[in-house]
Amino acid sequence: MKGAYESFPLGLRLSHAALLRNLGGFITIADEERSTSPDNFSDFVLLYVAFLDMHHSGEDDFIFPALRRHSAGKSTDAAHLDRWSSEHRDVYAAARAQAHSEAA
Repeated sequence: MKGAYESFPLGLRLSHAALLRNLGGFITIADEERSTSPDNFSDFVLLYVAFLDMHHSGEDDFIFPALRRHSAGKSTDAAHLDRWSSEHRDVYAAARAQAHSEAA
């Protein structure tokens, strides 16, 4: 039986797959011809955003720092981690801007 350390990468792959699947769900719902309840769709998006925030926080606060500490110190590794952290900040800012514009 694999321990938590050995099974952690599988959890990351599965969480990324779930995030991508739900993005596809948004497209399907938006493209449907039948009427979709705006409240149901809003609840779905809010759950997605909460999961995405939690996922990104876990990567930014724990995974990326651990990778930085234990990597070979390659500049390409650092560049990838910096880019991913920057993308997370951009996604967070865009989500907050969208939430504020809808609230207004």
